[in-house]
Amino acid sequence: MVPEGTPYIERQIDEVVRFAGIRPGHRVLEVDFGAAKDLVPALPLIAYWSARAVTALANRLGRRTAGAVLSLYFVLLFIDAAVYRPGYTLAAQLRDVETLLGPSRARFIAFGAEDFYVLTETRAPIRYLRLGTWVDSFIDARDPGGVAAFPSRVAALRPAAIIIRDVGGPSRARTALETHLRHHTRTMIRTPYTYPIANLYRHVRPQWPATVVYRLTDSIPVTQ
Repeated sequence: MVPEGTPYIERQIDEVVRFAGIRPGHRVLEVDFGAAKDLVPALPLIAYWSARAVTALANRLGRRTAGAVLSLYFVLLFIDAAVYRPGYTLAAQLRDVETLLGPSRARFIAFGAEDFYVLTETRAPIRYLRLGTWVDSFIDARDPGGVAAFPSRVAALRPAAIIIRDVGGPSRARTALETHLRHHTRTMIRTPYTYPIANLYRHVRPQWPATVVYRLTDSIPVTQ
């Protein structure tokens, strides 16, 4: 999806700016809650099937037993939410940025790693923030030379580092870019990008998609 300057989008932006009281020079932090809003039309259906499931449980176990089971379940959910502590804090993210980009935070391009732009308060120098099958179609349709010329266009921006996180599924553009970078990179750092989470049941270390940092110049000190 490529945003266009349509009356609908412009009206939505105007309403957000007016409601938030945003003025020229203000700094804005956007928080996106993802696609959960897309479930709103399905809420009546979810409520219906939830009621059917509770009724079936009550018929099988009896009302008192079913009530006790559901009460225990909701209590555990509440306790889990109360003790939840994410281990990957903002301070830890900033340390990672400094480790991977250096204290000077050299010019970079990130694909699938929008948090680097947010944490460094940097504007993306290219229109594509992620690389995937759907992005390949846009590149072929909009950019001269299509996917085949994509690595050259990225290199022409002369970044000191290129960050690629393996999200978005298969991508011809990402494959072409990574092939190009393997022959023109001075240093490559691959980090599993893990962080701890503490909850009611256990301490786990979920594995995020690996982040690969290709350093194209010596301007970034190698720190691992």
